[in-house]
Amino acid sequence: MARSQEYIKKRKGTLGLCLTLFVDAGLERAQQRFANLNRFAVRPNNSLGLLYDHRDELANLTRAVVRDVVLFHKLADGEKTSVAGGSNKLFALASIHAATKTLLAGFSGSFETARPIAVEFWTEVTRVMPLWNEGGLGKVRAAELREKYVHGHAVALEALGRAGNALLRERREDWKSLLAASGRSTGPARARAGRGALW
Repeated sequence: MARSQEYIKKRKGTLGLCLTLFVDAGLERAQQRFANLNRFAVRPNNSLGLLYDHRDELANLTRAVVRDVVLFHKLADGEKTSVAGGSNKLFALASIHAATKTLLAGFSGSFETARPIAVEFWTEVTRVMPLWNEGGLGKVRAAELREKYVHGHAVALEALGRAGNALLRERREDWKSLLAASGRSTGPARARAGRGALW
């Protein structure tokens, strides 16, 4: 105990230490306590883990993307791994994380170089997704988008990340115009009707 107090005094201000002490009640009780702590431990869901993990560069990047891409900021659920049926959120933080990881697969560089690329790509994607924008403005319920359209699901977000990865690698100079053209070819009315809509 004295060593713990000495260590804490040395590191005061630089480190927090959570410590749980148990009275020694014999080997059998200690083994039972160990079993209880490990068997019934509740792990936080992926989104919560990403929300609070400040050591993981990709988690930091994902939070920056959600903060900087206006529509994601409005429509992302930071606490759930999957979005509940009646939720007014469209995507879970974990889904945006997976899609951003796919978008940046194979790219090298730091958080500082990856952040503007990811933010710019997802911002452009949100510009060509008229129903996402209507959801962000409250004109369409997010639950309705998830119910009626594939683009309201994590699998579509990850597919967009994969397509974005290819665009950024192969069409670095004109990827925005290609993305904008795909958005114009579907248009809000066609997307609502579901006839030939790419998104």
